[in-house]
Amino acid sequence: MKKTLFLVLVSLLVVPSLASAKKLPYKHSVENFGADRTGTIQSGLGVGLVFHDPAFDFRLEGEYFVTHNISAGLNLDIITHDSTTFGFDFVGRYHLDFDNLPRLVPYVGAGLGAVINTVGSGGMDILIPAIGAKYEVIAGRLFLGPELGVHIVTDFSDTTWDVSLMIVQAIYRF
Repeated sequence: MKKTLFLVLVSLLVVPSLASAKKLPYKHSVENFGADRTGTIQSGLGVGLVFHDPAFDFRLEGEYFVTHNISAGLNLDIITHDSTTFGFDFVGRYHLDFDNLPRLVPYVGAGLGAVINTVGSGGMDILIPAIGAKYEVIAGRLFLGPELGVHIVTDFSDTTWDVSLMIVQAIYRF
């Protein structure tokens, strides 16, 4: 279990930097906020809360931009409470652009994955919707922002829901 978790963490944080040998298609300066994202990779860390059974949520994420507005990625959530729960979600997001606010990138998304906890139970996690925003701090590189998600969690005999709030996420684009 520890080896698997370690490999997932390395994949989310290290592999994107190695895989992104190509240069971004724009020059990094104040004028390039909101520039093209197609083909870029980003990784991030987040901290937040889940509310159904209140707990802390720590997130690692990786994301690849298929087009300027559409991305696909993987989220690893570590939720700490009486037991520790690990959530692995494949997530798709649609990013919006506003000409008059090039540094603000709101998005909506959905995902599907699995949850496993340290007391031996697990199930399927359906994320609908995820709503968030990223504020571009350094043009084309560093982003900060919150995310709100509604999760439906089921083990196929019992179904429950949860709301997660990533209070802050720090995301770096390679």
